[in-house]
Amino acid sequence: MLKIANSDESEAILDFQQRALLHLAAADPALRVPKICPTVEGHPRTVVVGDGGERHHAWIVTYLEGRFLADLPEHPPALLRDVGRYFGRLDRALSGYGHEAMQRTLRWDLRQAGLAFPCLPAITDPARRRFAEDILDRFANQTSTALDRLRMQVIHNDANDHNVLVPAAGATIRVSGVIDFGDLIWTALVCEPAIAATYALLGKSEPVDAALHVFEGFNAVFPLTEEELALAFELILLRLAMSCLLYTSDAADE
Repeated sequence: MLKIANSDESEAILDFQQRALLHLAAADPALRVPKICPTVEGHPRTVVVGDGGERHHAWIVTYLEGRFLADLPEHPPALLRDVGRYFGRLDRALSGYGHEAMQRTLRWDLRQAGLAFPCLPAITDPARRRFAEDILDRFANQTSTALDRLRMQVIHNDANDHNVLVPAAGATIRVSGVIDFGDLIWTALVCEPAIAATYALLGKSEPVDAALHVFEGFNAVFPLTEEELALAFELILLRLAMSCLLYTSDAADE
């Protein structure tokens, strides 16, 4: 798969993301994530010049077969636990990775949820806006400080159901791969299962159970501390609020 970055994309951020894939290939070769295909000179990317003279970074990664988790009609508990296990394994492999660009400003980082405050006016329903505002207020007054005391490392940070793959066919439904490392960030480890659980519970008749299955799977592979688990529910609410605010604000701007 050929990928071409916008001409104003930071080379340091691209390098951070691409070298994370190289790190994963070395730390856990059997983990199914896109693999970097180096240039003939051995570099992870190259530069192509557009018709107007603009310079774009381009690179090639392997294509992962499968269908999106979002396309399945239902998500049984065993599959949700496997989602947790897969991201636990991914983060365990990433735990030794570092890069100069990993501590960046990213509005999808739960530790930077304060960036969503200006988006509150985009929610026109007063009750819904007040609900989101209460979550952001708790973040500013409590959650942020609690997060800063927890384990930090580079995580995938976007375990939505369009980034998680399952086999294209077959009776056994399991996670077969993860794509899209564009939101990679150095943040609190517990944010990873919280984000995965947020997407897992959407549309479920028993949303809390769905979230628990994800945490159970993650914890079995990469054990979480009591302090991390104590923040789980609040982080799920925070991700839900951020999603509503950021998407609503973006739609209003278009």
